Amino acid sequence: YMMVGIDLQKFPKFKSCLEFTQGLTSEQSVQVLPGHPCFFFPSAFRIVLTVPDTLMVEACNRICLLYTSPSPRDRQK
Repeated sequence: YMMVGIDLQKFPKFKSCLEFTQGLTSEQSVQVLPGHPCFFFPSAFRIVLTVPDTLMVEACNRICLLYTSPSPRDRQK
């Protein structure tokens, strides 16, 4: 496992790491655990490193898409 820090200022549509991880799941189908309240690491999330490299690369690409793409709720406006 690895904890990954989130600079929430770069993701203004999310107010917390919990919202970020929920958005990552709902918008990009990448499942991670929020750093807080699960592990008392605010502004972080936990990833699993036991998946094949190709899946890890795909997940990283999808995380980047979360940063560059408007959320579904933003697209509805």
